[in-house]
Amino acid sequence: MSTGGRPQIIPWRTSLRAWLPGILFFVDLGFIELDRLFLQGRLGERFSLESETSYPEWYQNGKELGLALLAGACVARNRSPLYRCWLGIFAYFFADDTFELHETIGRWISTQLQLSGRFGLRGEDIGELVVSGVAGSVACASLIAAWNRGDESARHASRILIGLIVVLGLFGVVTDMLHVVASGSWQYRLGIIEDGGEMVVITAMLWLVYAHRRSLQAASQ
Repeated sequence: MSTGGRPQIIPWRTSLRAWLPGILFFVDLGFIELDRLFLQGRLGERFSLESETSYPEWYQNGKELGLALLAGACVARNRSPLYRCWLGIFAYFFADDTFELHETIGRWISTQLQLSGRFGLRGEDIGELVVSGVAGSVACASLIAAWNRGDESARHASRILIGLIVVLGLFGVVTDMLHVVASGSWQYRLGIIEDGGEMVVITAMLWLVYAHRRSLQAASQ
């Protein structure tokens, strides 16, 4: 059936778009549970959230790549400098997680500066904090410089994304450092909270950028 010579939107496609965020969140929870089973010795390392060659890590890398591609689609629809900033930030997320940039550079800084461990942290942990601090400062500076040149729609989406990045930082940096200094059952719990929290926040960001890209597409039609 068609109306006015144009085909109707296929219902299952609309339903899939509506259910996609929920599906991704359920996949997140599934991988978190599989990681718990791995830590109990009931599954292999392929199901560990911390392993760089595991199924959850590949899934997370895929979501981060999706974020960068969606941000690129926003740039193609709207030349707001804020979208370009988000493209750079999400591209860094993908490269950092895929190639372990902050870990590798953090170890190099620790070796070059001969950093000693403090407060239960290793020298390489302090090096990683330095790298994360520099990356965060560059991201903040770029967003501040682009803020007044962005339209209200871009600023609204950016406010939410900034909030999600703060939450991501709490999981990826603060909880990570607590995980390093913890011992016993708390080390186990904080490990799941850190990696599982990062996974869920990235999914929330992916859903937001996807929805915003669709709104830009609708506005241009």
